Amino acid sequence: MGEAETVPSDEKQAETGICTAEESIVWSQEVEVCLFHAMLGHKPVGVNRHFHMICIRDKFSQNIGRQVSSKVIWDHLSTMYDMQALHESEILPFPNSEKSFVLPEEIIQDVKEGKVASEDDVKEEFKEESSNSSVKMSERSGSGREKERERAERGGSGETGSGSKESAGEKRKRNRAVEKTEESFIRSHPLFLPCAIMGKEKIHINIVVIGHVDSGKSTTTGHLIYKCGGIDKRTIEKFEKEAAESAVMGKGSFKYAWVLDKLKAERERGITIDISLWKFETTKYYITIIDAPGHRDFIKNMITGTSQADCAVLIVAAGVGEFEAGISKNGQTREHALLAYTLGVKQLIVAVNKMDSTEPSYSEKRYDEIVKEVSAYIKKIGYSPASVPFVPISGWHGDNMLEPSSNMPWFKGWKLDRKEQHASGVTLLEALDTIMPPTRPTDKPLRLPLQDVYKIGGIGTVPVGRVETGILRPSMVVTFAPVNITTEVKSVEMHHESLSEALPGDNVGFNVKNVSVKDIRRGNVCGDSKSDPPQEASGFTAQVIILNHPGQISAGYSPVIDCHTAHIACKFAELKEKIDRRSGKKLEDNPKSLKSGDAAIVDMIPGKPMCVESFSQYPPLGRFAVRDMRQTVAVGVIKSVDKKIGGSGKVTKSAQKAQKSGK
Repeated sequence: MGEAETVPSDEKQAETGICTAEESIVWSQEVEVCLFHAMLGHKPVGVNRHFHMICIRDKFSQNIGRQVSSKVIWDHLSTMYDMQALHESEILPFPNSEKSFVLPEEIIQDVKEGKVASEDDVKEEFKEESSNSSVKMSERSGSGREKERERAERGGSGETGSGSKESAGEKRKRNRAVEKTEESFIRSHPLFLPCAIMGKEKIHINIVVIGHVDSGKSTTTGHLIYKCGGIDKRTIEKFEKEAAESAVMGKGSFKYAWVLDKLKAERERGITIDISLWKFETTKYYITIIDAPGHRDFIKNMITGTSQADCAVLIVAAGVGEFEAGISKNGQTREHALLAYTLGVKQLIVAVNKMDSTEPSYSEKRYDEIVKEVSAYIKKIGYSPASVPFVPISGWHGDNMLEPSSNMPWFKGWKLDRKEQHASGVTLLEALDTIMPPTRPTDKPLRLPLQDVYKIGGIGTVPVGRVETGILRPSMVVTFAPVNITTEVKSVEMHHESLSEALPGDNVGFNVKNVSVKDIRRGNVCGDSKSDPPQEASGFTAQVIILNHPGQISAGYSPVIDCHTAHIACKFAELKEKIDRRSGKKLEDNPKSLKSGDAAIVDMIPGKPMCVESFSQYPPLGRFAVRDMRQTVAVGVIKSVDKKIGGSGKVTKSAQKAQKSGK
């Protein structure tokens, strides 16, 4: 490890923590090789994560000449690695490494003998440092441990420098100051600078995986991510073992699906319930895959995922009887494709899966038959088959995922004929690289529908969702509708990376101040409080097309409306006019009822507070699906919205302070 003399002695450098280029290289090499391996190598018996972090912190602090708490180290290493997953796997899976690294014996001995600092000691160390910020790093590195041990011998009284007891408020204030010092120091170090731009070099693309139940969506997705290096082989082997041993599932063929079905409830029920987000890189894009559920029970989750996607990958099972079940009137191949188009996903890739289960295996005739029927259907709903790649694959065996399959020599590849581009290829990965990046509406005001809201210990309330329009930045004062709560954004993260700004298409989590996890929920919309903030809709006028309703729809009908991430019952208050579904011309004023195939202009009233927008202003928040009897009965676009005026909402103290300071 580096000696004290190798760290900068300049007082200014000591204050900021910034090293020279040469020192940074040495420092980062030592951290990468020694510290990461020490923490994430095979865990000795009795040594838990906390001990690992203490070991890392001790060497880390000794190396750079400053004490840094293990929590801060963990949080910031999390910006580069999935720390929890690596810790649980008990090994650091470097891509080019085939051996694990054992925690050094001397560290284990130090841990057992209690020769390491506690978290409170580190906070005390920072307190002393903040009162004497000109202490040189070389001096700090040599004296840190001795001071910690002296305090330990004194018994760690927890008293302040003056000898008086701290009040709870003073302690919180001191801890906040400590965290702020730690935060700025870690972020300033050259090793962490790449984190701010990581993932921004390539364009972000969001993909939804759709298809009938048991068509192989999770297996195909899991295998694709595994093949693209998104998941280490050790984790796959662990899933394979769990899937094979599970009494509920009882078959190893689910192992790749288990990559996505992380939740225990999902595993026990054998189905994908929530939307799992996984990421990987192609040669052109940084891709987030949304693995959407196929069971009809969870259609609203599928709609939520689809509303966030730039491209849909439709998985069609080629097995005997499976394709027919999916494409039937009650099957979900049709419904999912229709929903994708209605919700604005204009790009489609069709993967004909389970080619290994056709009769005979990898049958060209069966593939051609499926392509013909699916092409006819997607053309009917609005897609151009000439611009849709069809790829025969096996999600289980990996045929045509990354490399052309030797099992299908008859497949000469797919071709695309779009106005914007002409492309050809053989594999599913090549098809993903032909996705046209969507234009991102950064010039519009911010709209971010919430997918979920989490309470994270030590951080606070963290809403999660995709930026649809505008830009989200830290320190921005935002308003949530329809709850009408205004607060300040503390930080913005994507895939464990802190962002200076989040653009349309980015799936992000952001920390908000003074807002409880109970105050906001999925379906709420976040916007800039200073630029056309979102508001509750008291009602809206929409153009709807009735797709599949067994009877007549009259005024008063109250189905569930799925718009962006909101799922709320809305009443058809008035049927204003029936129109021609193709030309839009009026056919009849105030029709008494509507049936399957009809298109109409209707006034709708939400049963509960809801935030929607007109399609012309904010397209992602202006299209919806109508669900009833566990199926999609209609789709529509919003022409105009009646905003609810009046009523004072909650403005947090941080928002008031930010507004006064002119943020």
